[in-house]
Amino acid sequence: MNTTLIIVLAVVAAAGAYYFLVSKGKIKDTDGDFIPDAVEDKAKSVKKEVKSRVTAIKAEVKDLKVVAELAADELQDVVKAAKGKTSKAKKPAPKKKPIASGGVAGKVRKPRAKKTVTSGSGSGSGSSGGAGKAKK
Repeated sequence: MNTTLIIVLAVVAAAGAYYFLVSKGKIKDTDGDFIPDAVEDKAKSVKKEVKSRVTAIKAEVKDLKVVAELAADELQDVVKAAKGKTSKAKKPAPKKKPIASGGVAGKVRKPRAKKTVTSGSGSGSGSSGGAGKAKK
């Protein structure tokens, strides 16, 4: 009983202090509904933010729906391919073989042999002589 009385007195004291501060103008309340203007402004800004996030989430869900439909179509093609049936999906164009320049068509040049580096390459310390080119 005592704790309930203490809680009720604390709430009444807080309400009385709030009413006193509103009536003296310390807490702004231009429309007189006993809700501070700062709280009303914050509620409006939160509502606006939530609305913008909801529209963004709706757009994302719409995009995900399209992607899921495409993935389902691809999975059906995979199942058909596993069964041995041909796919009706658009196939990429066949790659053309490059034509070698200067001479007989179809003849390709041999690649150059790679040079071997004896010392001075890499980040290791090596055996001796430090970094740099080897003397000949």
